[in-house]
Amino acid sequence: MTKAHELLDEGDRGVRSAARLLRDEKGSRGAGSLPKSGSRRASSLLKEESTRPGSDQQLPEGARIRKMGKRDAARLSRKLRSSAAAVAALAPEGGGEASSSGDDAAVRAAGASASMLEKVRARRALRKGKALSAGGRTAGANRRNPAASARSAGEAKAPAAASKKMAEKLERERRHAVVRAAARRKSAAVRAVDAVQAKLSATRAAAAAKTGAAVVAGAGTSPTVGIPLALVVIALAVTVAVGAVIGEASRPKDGPLEGFPPYITASMVRAALQCQEDYGHPAGCTIAQIIAESGMGESMSQLATRDHNLFGMKWSVAYEGEPEVAGHASWGTGEEYEPGNVTQVTAEFIVFKSDEACITFRSRVFLQGSRYAGNALIQQAIAEHSSDRMAEGLKDAGWATDSAYVEKLKRIMDEWGLRALDTMTVEEWEQQIASGGKGQDYDSATDAQKRIADQARIEAFAGDGWCAKWVCNVFDHAGVAAPRLPRASDYMKFCHARLDASAVKVGMIVVTPSSSTAPGIGHIGIYVGGGIIRSNEVGGVIDRTIDDWLSVYAVAPSYVGWMSGVDLSAS
Repeated sequence: MTKAHELLDEGDRGVRSAARLLRDEKGSRGAGSLPKSGSRRASSLLKEESTRPGSDQQLPEGARIRKMGKRDAARLSRKLRSSAAAVAALAPEGGGEASSSGDDAAVRAAGASASMLEKVRARRALRKGKALSAGGRTAGANRRNPAASARSAGEAKAPAAASKKMAEKLERERRHAVVRAAARRKSAAVRAVDAVQAKLSATRAAAAAKTGAAVVAGAGTSPTVGIPLALVVIALAVTVAVGAVIGEASRPKDGPLEGFPPYITASMVRAALQCQEDYGHPAGCTIAQIIAESGMGESMSQLATRDHNLFGMKWSVAYEGEPEVAGHASWGTGEEYEPGNVTQVTAEFIVFKSDEACITFRSRVFLQGSRYAGNALIQQAIAEHSSDRMAEGLKDAGWATDSAYVEKLKRIMDEWGLRALDTMTVEEWEQQIASGGKGQDYDSATDAQKRIADQARIEAFAGDGWCAKWVCNVFDHAGVAAPRLPRASDYMKFCHARLDASAVKVGMIVVTPSSSTAPGIGHIGIYVGGGIIRSNEVGGVIDRTIDDWLSVYAVAPSYVGWMSGVDLSAS
């Protein structure tokens, strides 16, 4: 029984320990406990808080109390179960009083154990209620004191705010670095722009010195202009400057021209073509007049060389102050007042500033007089781009007293192939001269011209000796009507200009009235561009360069013109 008593004593000590713990818990409940309604409210608030980030740190003391309560209750429960089991095991060994005492002890131990278990459960509930109460007070305080809640939230957010502020600072520093780098690049680019513009100004000045034309300098780039735009402007300006230099290099030099008398210069032809574009006066007749009025073999008269008066135009006070006029001078001249009788007289003639100024004055002022501008033949010449009609109109309006003036001009046009200028622009003429004797380029031709050239490249061989037939087939298949004449030489009536690079255009027919293989019959072909004349010869269709054609068909001069007089370059 000694062992049983020891166990019972140990059980009693456990009961007393549990009782003390309960008393301690009761003492600590005093002001901290809440009624059931308060516990439920605290539990509800805690549940709300538990759903928020970081809520597990708001009740550390409650969590610690719950953990302690569970540990102590478990330990006491194990001791009580052990005591009850020992008493139950020892009870049958005793007899009489001992048995009675064991039963009593067992009953007492069992009752104490049950009571203790209930009290432990109660203590655990109290601990939970205390934790809930603490949570409720905290939640309630936060609701009652928003400022404190804000401070708490601010403290929780402080690390995040600091991190954000640091990130913003780093971003500002990065942006400042980018701006500084861009400013450095812009400064370097502006310096580069200034350097290129300086070179561009020098290039323009050189080009202006060569051409004698005023070149307007491009406006300087403002620092506020974006660099990409500035670079685009510079690229365009450089392109213009380079184009001007290239254009100057390819432009005919102001000297003698192949296919013209030695004293006819490129500047004269250019001025005549410009007046043709501006006023309609056929350029072929203009050059023919210069040759007729001023030509003296290999040179010109002194009136032309000293005073730049290329047409023998007489002075009038009405011309004083005109921009092309430099003054007037007296010269002896022959006038045919009666047919066949030439009278020598002295007259006042205009002095011009240059040859080009003289040509411009002729169209801008002299031919605008009522007797010329109102002449029906001159009006017809302008409408038809005809140098022949222009020559007739000049004589009819009283330009010259020479009775053979019209025939003289037409003979000069025939000799030098000047009628080809009548339908030519300044640009076309300069391109042909720059092409080195290749004639008009295919790419610069009109669609109508290209149709003829394209068909000529694919037209089938018409048979030996059938050159005219082949040419007519080309025009017919290209949709352009062509008369079928018996001989190649018969097509000379459509050809008025001598064959050279300045006269031939894509789609023109090229005719020689006689050749070594066809005396009196001649030969005919078509200019297809790129310096090539294509024709039906013995054995097939042959391509020849202009120089080769002139070499092979050298018995008689070759001429060019438009089939049936239809100018395809104007369509």
